[in-house]
Amino acid sequence: MRDLSPNGVECQEQPENNSYDTAATSNHDIETFIREIPKIELHVHLDGSFDPKQLWNHLQQNPTLLQCLPEEKKLPWLGDDEGPMKIRSLVASCKTEDEFRNLCVCTRQVNEKSAADKAHPSLERMLECFEVFLPLVNQNYELLEALAYGFVKRQKEQNIVYTEVRYSPHVFAESDPRSAHAAVTRGLRRGCE
Repeated sequence: MRDLSPNGVECQEQPENNSYDTAATSNHDIETFIREIPKIELHVHLDGSFDPKQLWNHLQQNPTLLQCLPEEKKLPWLGDDEGPMKIRSLVASCKTEDEFRNLCVCTRQVNEKSAADKAHPSLERMLECFEVFLPLVNQNYELLEALAYGFVKRQKEQNIVYTEVRYSPHVFAESDPRSAHAAVTRGLRRGCE
């Protein structure tokens, strides 16, 4: 049976039985299909794409980095009756990568340790995540390069063939944004090789 497009042009040959059995299609098949098709990703924020596992491993190898974290921070969206977010103690209390991931990733799961718990994602919850990990990368050019490299590798694994990644070097190093830019560029280029 030949299939004709709406304008009458012949398309590819179709099997006689055109039914698609969605019940027989597993989530694994769909995930595989999505992973394998070429994709583009536009306007990706690099700092929002950092790998929590990579950050956790770096923190475990460099425990003195905990001192880079502020003890606490009053978040502007919290009400007067709510106390500050106790960033350092939240991170220090993490015993596993999953606990740390819950601080760094905004998900639908309730994070009981969060200063502004929400049962669903919100802008405020997402911004809390940045308060946890951005101090760890501040002026840490070796880590920034490794995170940028890891980002490109993950994009390749997902068959993302084109990405427009953006970041603000001054967020990664207020006193030396040129070095932050150079570190990220090295990581991105190395990942593209």
